[in-house]
Amino acid sequence: MKKIRLWMVCILIFGVAIIFIGKKEIINAYFSTVKLQFLTNYTSKHYLYDFKEQTGMEGIYSGYLEGLNNSVTYYLNEDDLKAARAQIKGNYYGTGLKLMWNLDGHSMMVTDVIKNSPAERADIQVGDCITKIDGIKVLPSNENDIIKKAFSNASLPILFTIENGDELKEVSLVPEEVSLEDVTLELIDEVMYIKLNTIKEGTSARLKEMIDEVSTNTYKGMILDVRGLSTDNLEEVCKISDLFLESGIAFKEKSKEEHIRIFTTEDGAYDTRMAILMNSSTLGGGEALVLALKERATLYGSDTGGLIYIRRIISLEDGTGMSVASGIICDRYGKQLSEEGITPDVTLYLDEEDQMNKLINGYISRDEDSYLEYVLEKFQ
Repeated sequence: MKKIRLWMVCILIFGVAIIFIGKKEIINAYFSTVKLQFLTNYTSKHYLYDFKEQTGMEGIYSGYLEGLNNSVTYYLNEDDLKAARAQIKGNYYGTGLKLMWNLDGHSMMVTDVIKNSPAERADIQVGDCITKIDGIKVLPSNENDIIKKAFSNASLPILFTIENGDELKEVSLVPEEVSLEDVTLELIDEVMYIKLNTIKEGTSARLKEMIDEVSTNTYKGMILDVRGLSTDNLEEVCKISDLFLESGIAFKEKSKEEHIRIFTTEDGAYDTRMAILMNSSTLGGGEALVLALKERATLYGSDTGGLIYIRRIISLEDGTGMSVASGIICDRYGKQLSEEGITPDVTLYLDEEDQMNKLINGYISRDEDSYLEYVLEKFQ
């Protein structure tokens, strides 16, 4: 009987020891490569499809930063880093196509072709219908794959199957960096219409030259169109603000540990009546510009997008990188930009004709822009 009890005690002690050791191994797995090595070995042997260890590693880096739950903080592979660098400079990276779903749900329509892009060189036209991308049919059930293929940043050919009437053709496009026209100005009914498409180094100087050239004519005021404007270049945004503001604070940027960076203006060169056109695609630095000028101009359109963060692009030694939220946009008084965006003084809505044009054609042409027409009338 004593021997049986002794054996039971030994078994109990051994079992506790095994549990303790096992628990220790589980804990240690979080601080070692043991778990990762096991996942790699098991997946390479048993995963149904081809296993690429590099792809798995990329997922680890991506997941680590995605865990921060910040919209502008994320990992960048080599191709995405090239695209991010282009955007920071105020350029575009891609094939040059802007697309939307057709009403039939079986194709996507080209709504815009970016100037000097691969798509323009391939003679793709607005209104062309894309039925396949890299052999994948354009159907709602394939939407995730279609979007991933169509807007890939990889330096690899993307094959588009295009229908235009009875004509069917295949075009291969390779994404690349495309320089964008940052600012345009035209005089419409004695009103300066300024369209800011993007922000680059020197945009403020080019804008000043344009205004000075047109200022020799009689004009009633200016419309600054920042619809679709997104930038992280706060320095250039401040210089643009300086053209229209007297000496003072334009806006602020709050960074880690409540450090405040103040962007100031000198004596504005142009003291004239001003209106600003904005929408939900006015983001980040575009919203900083609206904050700077909102007491100086009348705001028209719809709420801005509420992208409160300014980001930095960091390059790593292996050619990859990361986008990091480095600051929060605040107005001149230190009030943080709301994620609800900036509300206009006058909210504008698309009329039925504009809604139909956007639904059918995917875009509204400059001549059919009812928002612009409305604001122009206010200057007459």
